[in-house]
Amino acid sequence: MPQIFAKFVSHHLSHGSVLADWPAGWNGWCLDELRFASTRRMRQGRAYIEGTTDADYLPNSNELTDEARRRIGWGYDKWGKKPK
Repeated sequence: MPQIFAKFVSHHLSHGSVLADWPAGWNGWCLDELRFASTRRMRQGRAYIEGTTDADYLPNSNELTDEARRRIGWGYDKWGKKPK
């Protein structure tokens, strides 16, 4: 989140933006980040998997983290255990 906020601030400072409602502008920026995250993943060669975010992937990889796999049920049984 700090990186997203830094991008928001940098963008508006560089453009000299004057928003009537800064909290609404921030909210819109965050919603756009979520909307464009799947597009960025696809450009990086990642398959879009519903319910995942960029944070669910290993760095520089198309592989999901163990926590993400457990959360969405990939490779785990119904009790959240990895089959042997």
